[in-house]
Amino acid sequence: MGRLLLDLEPVPWKKKELSDDERILSFLDFIRPKHAELEYRKEIVQKLLNHLQNVLSNPELQEYGSLFTGLSLNISDIDLSLKSPAVGEMDKRRVTMFLRTYYDPNTEFHFGARVPRVYFHDVSGIAIDLTFANEKACLSAELQLAYCKKNPVYGTLLMLLKHWVYERDLDRVHHGGISSCALSYMLIGWLEMRYHKKGLSSKEQPLRSLLQDFFHFWGVEWSYELFVLRPLTGQIVPKLQKGWFHEAVPNLLSIEDPLEKNNDIGKQSFQIAMIQAAFLASYNELLSDKEWLNTFAITEAELKLCEKTSIAMHPPSLVSQYDDDDEESQ
Repeated sequence: MGRLLLDLEPVPWKKKELSDDERILSFLDFIRPKHAELEYRKEIVQKLLNHLQNVLSNPELQEYGSLFTGLSLNISDIDLSLKSPAVGEMDKRRVTMFLRTYYDPNTEFHFGARVPRVYFHDVSGIAIDLTFANEKACLSAELQLAYCKKNPVYGTLLMLLKHWVYERDLDRVHHGGISSCALSYMLIGWLEMRYHKKGLSSKEQPLRSLLQDFFHFWGVEWSYELFVLRPLTGQIVPKLQKGWFHEAVPNLLSIEDPLEKNNDIGKQSFQIAMIQAAFLASYNELLSDKEWLNTFAITEAELKLCEKTSIAMHPPSLVSQYDDDDEESQ
């Protein structure tokens, strides 16, 4: 289970003189895009907007997700909503065909998804997830950004947990994995229950301790078959009360959408038993592994993505290519 992990040497987070928190923050700095890479992502958005002007009248794109909240990782998609104009089914297909022709021949149109989307890749390898008038996702991103500003440790933990999910290949929602949205609300609900409702400060806690507690809570303590999480208040609601108990699949994760009370954000994660087992395994790893290196690692896929992005940002000039070819011929 999971993507191919690499044991890199030397890396800054393996320096023996570092404290646990310093190691974790050093790892986090490594897996986050630098300023120039974030600017490049903004350029991708502008380039896409220029393309869409060939198909639609005065298109307007709205960012949401990690690019909006400032919690991007090197592996993060660019999440965009076509705010205007309002488009019908034929327009969505026209956009898809245009992007297949002029941007990415492997562009996919997921018309059957709960929120129809167009999924494709930039030449840099960075994935782009384009939805249409996805106002709720934009509001959810605003909500999460506001929570992050009030509780900065939330942002640090969410980025680490998103990478943790990615390492284990548990981020594929269509395969029953867990979405970034569900993971973020699991984290918010846990922080509210464990700390803020009790008047305790989460920012005073060591990061390792917070991660251990999160993994133990969702790996052992939470009763998936009984309860629904209300994340913003840290409340627990019986599934039967919400009408969300399904006898055929009683152990599904259930999270009440703060923006739409009748929407269960967690129900798509039908592999939650596998995710729960991974939570428990990482809790045990953090207990026994002094350097936590079994819990977080760099993957081969993300290194290849970083290399591809770097080449797209700094393409070799024709002169340097000629020089390289000339040296090889000698």
